[in-house]
Amino acid sequence: MEEILVVQKLTKVFGGVVACKDLSFCVKQGEIKGLIGPNGAGKTTAFNLITGVIPPTSGSILFMGEELSGMKPHVIVKRGIVRTFQNIRLFQNLTVLENVIIALDQQNSNYSVGASILRLPGMKREERRVREAAMDYLRVMNLEQRADQTSSSLPYGLQRKLEIARALASQPKLLLLDEPAAGMNPEESRELARLIQKIRDDYHLSIILIDHHMDVIMDLCDSIAVINFGEKIAEGTPEEIQRNPDVLQAYLGEGYKRAKS
Repeated sequence: MEEILVVQKLTKVFGGVVACKDLSFCVKQGEIKGLIGPNGAGKTTAFNLITGVIPPTSGSILFMGEELSGMKPHVIVKRGIVRTFQNIRLFQNLTVLENVIIALDQQNSNYSVGASILRLPGMKREERRVREAAMDYLRVMNLEQRADQTSSSLPYGLQRKLEIARALASQPKLLLLDEPAAGMNPEESRELARLIQKIRDDYHLSIILIDHHMDVIMDLCDSIAVINFGEKIAEGTPEEIQRNPDVLQAYLGEGYKRAKS
């Protein structure tokens, strides 16, 4: 499979603290890539670097052959990389449907300000089209029945799903999910894993997934990169990662190995 993202020797230094050091990995077209490691290992920093939230100190980020370093976040979104956040970022006072419509409007603004003010027929058709498209994304995440509720009224797990629906509305080629199963019980996590796999298949996406739910990571990911203290210590298939002694020592622990035996 063709590589859609290539990260090479990515380094980020904050003052005297090295948050990311010579990090290298790739994501193939259609792949679900896991990025795991202890708290503070540098996983979210890697997401921030890839999406332009912070600039790298050194290193390279190639997306579909194009260097991303130095690009603004909104430009990177237009290129096709979209993310969710560890801390949910929704418009809390807007409805579930309105949250997705905003993401669609930002990606596809096909009407002029004048048409909007005058309420021309083309404007009305565009509004209907955007509303229908937003409802389609809500259906993917099983949220269509919640369309008219305010996003703040949703249970935590459904807010996580709404974030993913908003991200899909930005029409990504590469989707970065930062702990999407956080706060979910085991059954909710399994349902989310099935949805993520369906999203990958239906939308022909590549996905990078950060999560601490190891059952989700191991069942869902095609390959996994493990980070500790900002450095990659292992990369391979889920089976290889579960047997890797460095990973067991730094993150999974011997208890995980015995549980899987």
